[in-house]
Parts: sequence; structure tokens; C-alpha cells
Amino acid sequence: AGWEAANQPDTFQVPPISDEARRETGPELDLQDILNSLRSLMGRTAGIERDGTEMAESLEQLRFWCSYVLRREFNQQEGWELSNLLTISSLMLGSAKVREESRGTHFRRDFPKRDDFHWRKRVTCKPGGNICADA
Repeated sequence: AGWEAANQPDTFQVPPISDEARRETGPELDLQDILNSLRSLMGRTAGIERDGTEMAESLEQLRFWCSYVLRREFNQQEGWELSNLLTISSLMLGSAKVREESRGTHFRRDFPKRDDFHWRKRVTCKPGGNICADA
């Protein structure tokens, strides 16, 4: 019975991938401008020295960019890369904000001490926890 599928003709055509329900149209986005702004934001707030208030403000900015970028369907590599970078950036910054301690070379100005009792563990990002997921 398992061999029946092998005997069926195949056209080797891949159907287009599209999510028309989520696809947003509108003015073209300046992907390079958003990418440059993202790099700057992450350099300022997700670097070695961090602060919870700044990270919270940056997460709001990421939510704003995600609301425009992740609803789009891109036909070019730059769009896909920006979507991925926004997702990864939100996971990194969200995880850094949750960890309320300083550890290794990552220093929290608002939590300058290492706290092994509460934080000697990994921070896990679960499906649905990504700030861009609801965008």
C-alpha cells in the first residue's frame, strides 16, 4: 500500500506560499532605514551594559516595527532578513529584560549584583512569548 504514492505522476510544482489573511499592503517600507535603526537600537540597549527602563522602551519600539514589517509578505531577501532580525532582537531583548541581575560581562545598571539563587538558570522563550507574535 505504501508504494501506491510512488506510482502517481508528479508535476514537481510547488504551490505559492501566501497568507492573504495577514498580508498587508500599503506604502513601501524603507527596509534599509529600519535595519539601520534596529542596529542602532540594539547597540544602545542590548549591549554589555543594560538598563531595564531602556530595554522596556526599546521593546516598545520593536513592537512598533514588528507591527509594520511582520504583516508583510516580501519577495526579496532583505525583507525576510529584516523580519528574522526583528524576531531575534525581540527575543534577545525580552530575555535580557527578564533577567534581573548582572552576569558575566552583561551588566544591568538597575541590578548590579549577580543573583545565583534566582538566576542560575536559562531563560527560555516559549511559543507565543515572542513580542512580535501578536503583531
